[in-house]
Amino acid sequence: MKTIAFQGELGAYSHEACMSAWPSCEALPYESFEEVIAAVKNTKADLAIVPVENTTYGRVADIHRLLPESGLHIIDEVFIRVRINLLGLPGSSLDDIKLAEAHLVLLPQASTFLEKMELGA
Repeated sequence: MKTIAFQGELGAYSHEACMSAWPSCEALPYESFEEVIAAVKNTKADLAIVPVENTTYGRVADIHRLLPESGLHIIDEVFIRVRINLLGLPGSSLDDIKLAEAHLVLLPQASTFLEKMELGA
């Protein structure tokens, strides 16, 4: 079975992209983009999937920095629909929520909703 490296945890958007594009491959999670690239270069993985651009947030700068020097090249393209959810404790309502916390990249993607709901971030 072929393997495909991705940055993140099982269930992350990059994992979803792996399963969507190459469902017959075993997905291997890594902590960093550098580790993903190294896995392919060191033959620990046959392929890698990395985000190059986010249509809301823009290009993924780390990949644009790392890819040209990696010796790897793009062989396919996958598009994943990102769905952002606002989570709260059981029994809470939207009126109870005053502050939204998330990954630094996620907050700007949800800015229209956050502003509409008058939620601080």
